[in-house]
Amino acid sequence: MIRSETPEGARVLFAGPTVHFYGNHGHVAVLPALTGREMMACDYYHFPPKSVEYNYPPAVFRKKGDERIFEFMDFYNVSLIITYHPEWMAALRGSPDYYEEIAGAMEDAAVFRVLRGNSLFLKGEGRVRADFNRLDVSLPRLQDDVVLKYNWFKSMRASPPVELFPVEIEKGYNLIGVRPHGVKDFSIRF
Repeated sequence: MIRSETPEGARVLFAGPTVHFYGNHGHVAVLPALTGREMMACDYYHFPPKSVEYNYPPAVFRKKGDERIFEFMDFYNVSLIITYHPEWMAALRGSPDYYEEIAGAMEDAAVFRVLRGNSLFLKGEGRVRADFNRLDVSLPRLQDDVVLKYNWFKSMRASPPVELFPVEIEKGYNLIGVRPHGVKDFSIRF
C-alpha cells in the first residue's frame, strides 16, 4: 500500500509516536528499505523516551495550527500520513481541504493522502535521488539558488563550485540551499 499510494520521491510521515504498533508490534525502521520510500517519524526504533519528542510533526509546527502543519508537509514533501492515534485521526479528518483518508488502507491505523503537489524542491526544479549519506541532484536547466526539501547539516559537502547553505523555515529547522554555479548534476554527501 505504501508503494502504490506514495509517489516516487515523496515521503510517508507517521503522525504521533510509532512505538511498537506497526506490523507485528515492531518499529518502522525497516519500512523505507522494504518500500523504497523515504519516511519521517519521531521514533523509527526504540529511542529512550527523554531523547526525542514523542510526537510528530514537531511541536513548533503543531502549536501554530493546521496551516502550519500542512506547511510542514510541504517543506518535507510528505504525500502520505499514517497514524493509529485517535487525536491525530480526528485532526486530519477535520481538515478535508488538506487531507483525504484512504479507506481500508490499514487495519487499526488511518492513512491519509496529503492534498499537495509532489516536489523535492522548495525553490527550483529537478530530480533528487536519495541514498545512504548521499543526495544525487539533477537540474534540467541552469538555475540560480535552489532549495531542497532535506534538512541541512553543517557537515554536508558538495564538490566545488557547488555551494551549500542553510535556508531557515522555522527557528532550528533549516533546509538545504544550493548555489549550483553553472553545474546541473552534482552530489551532496554527509
